[in-house]
Amino acid sequence: MYYFLSVTPNYPNSYWLEYYRASSIESVVFLENKKISEPTDTLIFNINKNINIERFKKYDYLMTDAVPILSERFAEILNNLAPHDVQLITTHVFNRSEYIGDYYLPIYLKLIDCINWETSIYDNEFDIFKRIDLLPNSLGNNKIVKAKGYELGLPIVQEDIFSKCKKMNGCSFFKSPYINPLFDV
Repeated sequence: MYYFLSVTPNYPNSYWLEYYRASSIESVVFLENKKISEPTDTLIFNINKNINIERFKKYDYLMTDAVPILSERFAEILNNLAPHDVQLITTHVFNRSEYIGDYYLPIYLKLIDCINWETSIYDNEFDIFKRIDLLPNSLGNNKIVKAKGYELGLPIVQEDIFSKCKKMNGCSFFKSPYINPLFDV
């Protein structure tokens, strides 16, 4: 069974993080599904809002204006179960100038041809999938991947990642097929 990893529908808008763009790495490389050189300076994400820091720290999957980042707990599970499928880059998270902690930016290294194009529904007008069906056994031994043809979309995980991470705060898993909540299918 395969699952799509997504942010939880009730993720607080006030917890969106901003990537500090003066960093040595342009955020577009985080989406390329290729291993990158470790940055020479620390990647920084900032909130700049009046939030409850202790409540914020309970989230394991955090949304940013670049890519989602992970708590140490979530990153450790991915590193143990899928060390060859994901590169984890350490980041620092701040609220204004207050250091909150280290988080991890995942770069998904495996790009797999796993979409069943015959049964999936793609809307050309909006350039978006309404429904994505995955081919059975298409991930092989890979635990977490991105799909060819859906490179900028949600990561896809195997059952063991799902079972270890399904209770992580801030994320949701959708069993394949994925039905885009923006459309009636």
